[in-house]
Amino acid sequence: MMIQKVFIDTSEIATFGYKPKGEVTEITTNNGMKIFMDIDSTFFCGDVIFSKEQVEDMITPRTRSAAIKSQSRYWPNKSINYILSSGFSSSDIATITNALSDITSHTNIAFHKVNNANKNYILFVCDEDANFSPLGMQKGGNEIHIQPGKQKGIYLHEIMHSLGYFHEFTRTDRDNYVEVFPGLAVDGMQYNFEKYAINYDGYDIGTFDFNSVMMYDSYAFANAIFQQWLNMVQDILWEHS
Repeated sequence: MMIQKVFIDTSEIATFGYKPKGEVTEITTNNGMKIFMDIDSTFFCGDVIFSKEQVEDMITPRTRSAAIKSQSRYWPNKSINYILSSGFSSSDIATITNALSDITSHTNIAFHKVNNANKNYILFVCDEDANFSPLGMQKGGNEIHIQPGKQKGIYLHEIMHSLGYFHEFTRTDRDNYVEVFPGLAVDGMQYNFEKYAINYDGYDIGTFDFNSVMMYDSYAFANAIFQQWLNMVQDILWEHS
């Protein structure tokens, strides 16, 4: 971690963020994030205030992931309203509730079920065709599309996207941990394996997590050539087992 003294004209930032008191210290964490501390030991960045524990977590992360940097994509007040569309079975609704509870139990984020909302909400849409979510909070609300009957891990994966998290294998340091073969992916799906830094400004948090819910399996979007090779290997292993 690097620390350096900087001086900020508080009149320039009072209109849109926390107004620091006295001299300000700039802190740059190992992943490049810049936060500030005033003489009252208040940690801040724009209109976001961090606790000492949160700052320590940024410096020596206890979690491992990759997240978007833009503060406009962060959810305010650690509170998110959500709405359920029609089409979900009682089992699906229970799975959604369990997924949200899992996130709450490991974070300081609270989810609240509502019947309608104007902004800053998640709408779960029962979609027969696909699973997808926007990245981070969107103006006008987020739609998370989930196919019926999916397991909790799928819900967790898409919710984490809406919270601003990238796929783990798109981290900037992923080449130190995995080898990616875009040429073996189905045509048109190669973009899924690009590092997030190509399109977004973000952070690698902690070390690479092979068990992350944000990981794909090794055969995701595999093309026919790869599938033929995989079947051949499986046949050989079966014959010699």
